[in-house]
Amino acid sequence: GGVTQGGVPSHNFEYLIRQLGFGLFPWSAVAVFALARPLIRLDESDGVRSNTRLAFQQLFIFFVAGLGFALSTYLVLVLGDGRYVALPAIGIAVGVFLDEALEGYRSEPVAGLLMATGTMVIARDFFLEPEELVSVHLLDKVKWPPVISIEHLILGVGFLVALGVYTGLAARGRAVGRVAPQEPADARKWQRRADPVVMAAGRWGLQAATACAVLFAFYLAMGLVPGLSTHFSFKPVLQSYAKYAKPGEKIGKYHVEGHGAGFYGREKMVDIPSQDRLVEFLRDGNRVFALVSADDLAALDNALKTAKVEYAVVDAESTRFLLLSNHLSPGETDENPLRKNVWMSPAPPAPGTDSWQAGEKPPWSWRIPVSATFGDAIELIGANFPATVRRPGKIPLELTFRVKGHSPGSYKIFAHFDGPAAPRLLGDHDPLNKAFPTNYWLPGEYVRDHFDVDVPLMTTPAGTYTVYMGFWPGGEGKRLKITKGPNDGADRVRLGTIEIK
Repeated sequence: GGVTQGGVPSHNFEYLIRQLGFGLFPWSAVAVFALARPLIRLDESDGVRSNTRLAFQQLFIFFVAGLGFALSTYLVLVLGDGRYVALPAIGIAVGVFLDEALEGYRSEPVAGLLMATGTMVIARDFFLEPEELVSVHLLDKVKWPPVISIEHLILGVGFLVALGVYTGLAARGRAVGRVAPQEPADARKWQRRADPVVMAAGRWGLQAATACAVLFAFYLAMGLVPGLSTHFSFKPVLQSYAKYAKPGEKIGKYHVEGHGAGFYGREKMVDIPSQDRLVEFLRDGNRVFALVSADDLAALDNALKTAKVEYAVVDAESTRFLLLSNHLSPGETDENPLRKNVWMSPAPPAPGTDSWQAGEKPPWSWRIPVSATFGDAIELIGANFPATVRRPGKIPLELTFRVKGHSPGSYKIFAHFDGPAAPRLLGDHDPLNKAFPTNYWLPGEYVRDHFDVDVPLMTTPAGTYTVYMGFWPGGEGKRLKITKGPNDGADRVRLGTIEIK
């Protein structure tokens, strides 16, 4: 059913290697040695040939996996995205390898160490990019929900499996009595005491690694995948519509791809092609709902506030899709994620003026008062960060802004922590974790931004650091000019100092 594609191939050799490495975790490194096992199958140890009954089966699996790799490479180059077709062969090879290792005919500490190291390398990659756990199966880059954190779990699973494989290969032969012990005559007392522990680990290491991998697979199937479906599928959002809507209350969809959306609801969905049409749709006097992409919330918030159309987020459980409505029924709450950090003044100044209501203050507090205006549009009025912090750790930096005019563009916030020596600590980031770009900020709004700056132990000297912040568009672009208030000469505002211990 595939259609050949012309031109230069868009995939390289790494395409299938990445699938195997990430898709087989935590057995990725073990699979390499499992497939190579038939190459040493006919060796002899102390005159006894090991596991000759597995010679043909492992050789057969080896050729199936190799031919499958060649076939998959051809299909990917010719047809585009595709899966490695012989994955079950590798799974069987790993099972055969573990079965042989449990018999303990030989001690293989070097191979065990290499497998353990490879397992931890893959675990580290998952720790840095957990989305690869899903992207490798969907054949597409996934935007990982920030509310789901499994990085430390993956490190823990990788460590336990690596430890179990290493101890099993290194000491199981001795533990089951098939490999003669080679205890040196000058063994120290602590070595003799540790030997029973090593033997126990060798006896049960492979079983423990397998059990850990099975439990991890169970968690992925029964915990992580259903949790991710809440964020990657619009089904839970439409289930909320079915829960909250009364018969006859319409629902529309805006910037939501896919034709299956209507399958989950009793009402036919209205396709809304533009932002202006969505504004008019929510202006309806009757209660209506709208399924929208979470990435569009900042733009929609700007458009609806400008048009003076009230709206609320009825369901914000998903990080990809939101359910909006123009009215809330009794007992319902507005779950708009912007409400926590964006507050509109009840009496904003008229356009072109700076006459704020006397005593006006947003519902937040700050330790450090500031008054610095960037580009005649955004005024920094307060900052929060601790006076001291210990390494390793994080510096929670909180900035509060008052919007006086329309921003001249979309700017990032930079934060510099200049200390007694290089390198400086950097806290450059997008406002509100990319949820509310500055070009959507409206006059009269107060915006609170929070960001944690990493303080690594190895590269951060102890001492007093001066904290600066400002706006810049990214890359080599020029910083947003400070038009009023303190300026260090480089369009930065000095916020104070912090002691890093």
